[in-house]
Amino acid sequence: MIKFANVRIENLPWQELVKRYDRLDTFFYSDPPYHGHPDYKHNLVLEDYIEMARILSSINGKFILSINDHPDMRKVFKGFQIQEVSLMYSLGKKATKANELIIRNF
Repeated sequence: MIKFANVRIENLPWQELVKRYDRLDTFFYSDPPYHGHPDYKHNLVLEDYIEMARILSSINGKFILSINDHPDMRKVFKGFQIQEVSLMYSLGKKATKANELIIRNF
């Protein structure tokens, strides 16, 4: 069983959410659209990820961000802790092996 206390789930632009809730005791989990995958309803361009890295580099709280393992993402988030994780995607009929990056500031 997972139990959460004092958790807020919001539907805001991510920049506004970070600005509103950033505190020393705040934890952000971010799972933005994969870079270079145009099949999302709300896609991001490289400049969006650059803005994300800039904003996350100045927050008081802690964050974890998961993103696809792409050279652009490694470059954009190079100032943070980066861990590569191998996994199997099973979105289609056949599972495929892939790598993701877990990026954090702690």
